Amino acid sequence: MQNIKRIFAIGIDTSCALHSDDARKESHRNRNLKSSLHMKILVRLSAVVCSLLIALSAGAQEKTPLSFGLYTTLGAPEGLTIGGSVCFMPELSLRAGLGLMPSLSYSSRVDVDKVKAFASYAQKLENPVDLDINMKSGWVRGQLLLDYHPFRNPFRVTAGLFLGRYQARGSVQLVDHKTGKSVAEEMRRKGVLNMPLIRLEENGETLFTLQPDEDASINASVASPSWVQPYIGVGYGFAVPRSRVSFFGDLGLLYNGPLKLSSPNLREGNLNSLVPRDETLKSIDAWTRLFAILNLGVSIRL
Repeated sequence: MQNIKRIFAIGIDTSCALHSDDARKESHRNRNLKSSLHMKILVRLSAVVCSLLIALSAGAQEKTPLSFGLYTTLGAPEGLTIGGSVCFMPELSLRAGLGLMPSLSYSSRVDVDKVKAFASYAQKLENPVDLDINMKSGWVRGQLLLDYHPFRNPFRVTAGLFLGRYQARGSVQLVDHKTGKSVAEEMRRKGVLNMPLIRLEENGETLFTLQPDEDASINASVASPSWVQPYIGVGYGFAVPRSRVSFFGDLGLLYNGPLKLSSPNLREGNLNSLVPRDETLKSIDAWTRLFAILNLGVSIRL
């Protein structure tokens, strides 16, 4: 019992330290304050749950030999996951895996007036223009999770960490509305070698400045702010089955945080200032801060 209290206290002290460190980092925006609060809650909860599970394992009277297994799942947004697991006792097991989401592509042509950052810029060009948008996303991510079966049946509580960033890359090219060709070609015929700068201004203040490439395109990427995301959830099935094969499923929440935009074309300012001013980016940002994780698959006892 003393071991249980000691280990549980370590978990509480660790989580409080994380809480204290985060509290010292003041944010000037309500958006970041809310994100920090969500992060602290999930990290603290994950730390307490993991500490409790370890304490239960350390305080167990019966000694169970280690057993091992393999599992594979398919789900969203992790894609295909393959991993290994080890069972310490009937109630507790640890698993580590690698998830792969294949590259997905998206292409579209939109009216330049629908994108605030480009609308005023297009007015400087003589001919009507559109935006050719191309995006690709894909990732490889790791996971380290602790499973606890409180009733010694397939139901379990899971806490741990996901490792790696969700990421998407894209490009936007200014094209002539009629011909579909880059507006840079027409400008070069008129003797203009460099594309004009793109500036997003508000109340006389420049939020950011972009320099398009020679083909009138801009490259950018959006990614998770951190390589580590806390996870907590529930599931069904044993990572190391009692029989040879078992159904396996996970359902939980992962804190990803506010998305981060970057671009090699950025010359001045902060590209992330576009997020609260663009409805599409705003909705994506709200949806991706707290991910619902769903995985279904099978586990095999070795």
